[in-house]
Amino acid sequence: MEATVAQEDGLVLSITSCQEPGNEIIRVRLEGTKFHAEITAGNDQYVEDSAQLAHFLANAAPVKTGQSLSWLSSCQDLLFTVSSEPEFENYIFLRIYIGSNSNDECDWRVNADLLLRPEQLYRFALAVPL
Repeated sequence: MEATVAQEDGLVLSITSCQEPGNEIIRVRLEGTKFHAEITAGNDQYVEDSAQLAHFLANAAPVKTGQSLSWLSSCQDLLFTVSSEPEFENYIFLRIYIGSNSNDECDWRVNADLLLRPEQLYRFALAVPL
């Protein structure tokens, strides 16, 4: 199962289920013109007793102006932040951080912003694998 959302200028965010018995793994992919970044992470939040990513995104879609909500994966290599800013009326920002926090010589980070309508984010959230 795959969920996809795109900003009007073409940046695409896709989330695919990689579930195997006993674990809940998702693949998060960002694609744009001559750009591709991807990470595989658990579909559980760093904070105990918190929602999976799909539930977070659905609940964050109606974010109020000036408010910011975040979801950090348990491996801390994947972060989603949803916010609304007064300059972009009727739109919300979906900010994505993916990276490697390991203790090797291959540390990397990618930050991306998608400017979406709240309805886009909500429909995307409904399609995100649980």
